[in-house]
Amino acid sequence: MWEGLQKASTVAQLTGVDALGLIAMTVRAAQTARRNKRTCRELAGQVERIGDLLRTLQEEQPRPGMRRPETSAPLAELHDTLRQACALVESCQRGSYATQLCAGGEHAGRFRDVQSRIAFFLQLFPIISHVEHTRLLVRVIDGAAARNALPFYPHEPQEEEQMLRSLTNHPNNPQARFQKFTFSQLVNATNSFSLEEQMEQGPLATLYKGRLQGSDVTIKWLTTSSSGQQLPQSISEYELFKNEIKILPELQHTNIIKLVGFCTEQSERIVVYEHMQNGSLENVIFGGMRAGLTLDWPSRLRIIEGVAQGAVYLHNHSRLRVVHRDLKPSNILLDSDMNPKISNFDLAMVLCPGVDEETTGSVVGSVGFIAPEYMSKGAFSVKTDVYSFGVMVLEIISGKRWTRCIQETYHVDLLAWAWSDMMRRPLCCGEQVAARLRGFVHPSLHDVSFSGRGPPRCLSLPARRSALWRQREVRRCVRAALLCVQEKPERRPAMPEVVRMLIPRKARAPPFPRRARYAVQGPLYAGDRSPAAGA
Repeated sequence: MWEGLQKASTVAQLTGVDALGLIAMTVRAAQTARRNKRTCRELAGQVERIGDLLRTLQEEQPRPGMRRPETSAPLAELHDTLRQACALVESCQRGSYATQLCAGGEHAGRFRDVQSRIAFFLQLFPIISHVEHTRLLVRVIDGAAARNALPFYPHEPQEEEQMLRSLTNHPNNPQARFQKFTFSQLVNATNSFSLEEQMEQGPLATLYKGRLQGSDVTIKWLTTSSSGQQLPQSISEYELFKNEIKILPELQHTNIIKLVGFCTEQSERIVVYEHMQNGSLENVIFGGMRAGLTLDWPSRLRIIEGVAQGAVYLHNHSRLRVVHRDLKPSNILLDSDMNPKISNFDLAMVLCPGVDEETTGSVVGSVGFIAPEYMSKGAFSVKTDVYSFGVMVLEIISGKRWTRCIQETYHVDLLAWAWSDMMRRPLCCGEQVAARLRGFVHPSLHDVSFSGRGPPRCLSLPARRSALWRQREVRRCVRAALLCVQEKPERRPAMPEVVRMLIPRKARAPPFPRRARYAVQGPLYAGDRSPAAGA
């Protein structure tokens, strides 16, 4: 009998059936199984959940050839397991009672094995999704420009030395001096860059916590060569390092990470930041809460407002007009009081004086956070960061990634609810809409009313006021975020306007956003619109 199963599995493999096709075949076979009906249907339910997760992953990463090696291998193993599950269930559609008695024990063992493997993949999927979603997307728009662009390496060693010497020697401003550390110092500070000291691993760099000269620090080690991340020829590890080293010393703001020092020994490029005890916002939102660390609504609102203030400083108040180009939760670090600081200026660009928008032949950014005009034309401006900020706010409020599936499910309802208090006739969302919106927001916000009703009258007056105040805060944040993710950059507010929207005022309400064309003809989720090349 098992030879028959192997034969069926081989046929499925040779016919080139994809994973979703195998899942559909398994579900159909389970409905007509003549033997082991209950077990077959339980297995079909498991593979259906796998199918839902696969569809979500395909939305985030539409081209399988772009997947990273560490996620491709588990997905290949999953495909083999789905083939076995399909063959196993199909075998229960045929065979006599006598055959069932002879092979019953072996069959039960095969079912248990396949079910345990599928249960393992269900647990593995959140990790695979995290790795795929947070990778860097690289898209070459102008192939000729990319080919003709030379990697930025200093033509002479003195050029790099001169730049680094200017950081360590500021006679007019001793506070602006930064320390040059040796590689051995950083090895000792991080216990040889051990996994226990690792805080975050991204496509460009790995963050470690360490201790230097009696102070806790955060150490960022550029690791593009070892991570397999592909970059355009015009961008090298030195270029990324140079960006951060040149830009960060010019920035002084409570919501911008502080540079402590650097290391360029042994061809390594390492940056040392001030210590951020609570790691990245990415880990806090999606990585599960550590013991003793909670992220209630006041903390989420403080993070939203802090990032907005930091972006205003970058765009309007710093000596340089900086476009970050990669605003996302993993680039927001949190201190001991959960105050946010924008970090990782590797991809940042400084706009020339009098220029509001520039273009590049190579798009580099993170899937889901790239503005439509930057993705399609390579045009970037301060409105590029505004778009990324809007996506990030929606993720902070919901605790969910702003994928195409999430956008299509909730965008219309969010638009209606966010502006319902401004209509001449206040909109009362139906129970189904209210239930969907409760499914969108993080559980810590489930006491927010989406149906147009006020807080329950059974609450005390202070509790009712608190709930009503929280509802207004959430509505303001959703409203600002939806304005930020409009397709056309000229329709997005500038960051100073966003900050004003977040502050409770009796000023005139912001204009109602036209629904972005991406929401009608395609997804707002810009990361899955274009052909891209990346690791």
